[in-house]
Amino acid sequence: MLSVSEAVETIIKNRPFLEEALLKDLVNTSALARDLKIEVAEITQKHVGEPAINMAIRRFATRIQSSSISLFSTTVIKDLTVRMHLAEYTYKNTDSLEGKLHQLMGYVEGKKDVFCNQSRGVHETTIIVSEEMEIMIKQIFSHETLLSNNNSLSSITIKLKSNYVDIPGVYYAILKKLAWENINVCEFTSTSTELTLYFHDKDVNTAFAILNRSDEFRQNVTE
Repeated sequence: MLSVSEAVETIIKNRPFLEEALLKDLVNTSALARDLKIEVAEITQKHVGEPAINMAIRRFATRIQSSSISLFSTTVIKDLTVRMHLAEYTYKNTDSLEGKLHQLMGYVEGKKDVFCNQSRGVHETTIIVSEEMEIMIKQIFSHETLLSNNNSLSSITIKLKSNYVDIPGVYYAILKKLAWENINVCEFTSTSTELTLYFHDKDVNTAFAILNRSDEFRQNVTE
């Protein structure tokens, strides 16, 4: 059985926009306590007064605000790179697919103006390439099973400080900024110090503006 604090934390963490509002101190905690009273009682299996719920909300808000300050003081976007006119193809993994992927990489090797990224999962492989590669993709993978195709994509590659891997919540801090503004991330890939996010063309300019204006990501740019 969960305590009141644990119940409140569970509820809020399942509502990311509510958590963001608490982080920005935009919530009337007394009103929120009244709204959560029935749900907290169901989780804890006991009668819970609004003052106890309000106190739990305030403690949780203080904790996430403190964590946010610590995170933002060390998380840095060093550089943003935008690419336009991309397309995504997802194929079912087969014994023959690996050879086709090698053929594709051989074709794009040395072509600096062509973007090509592939990600292999357990059951499927996704390839994201420049739109100009459409004919070549269809030729190389003509006998493979195409599971999905998404055209008119753009990407933003985010260069991060080398120590970001030791900081909990870096990706969350970036992605929640976009979610808060109702920007959909279609796909993402990463390397040791780069995170690439893929968007529909209509969203990339707004996404760039959001990331570029986020002062908390721009502190202490030099290592």
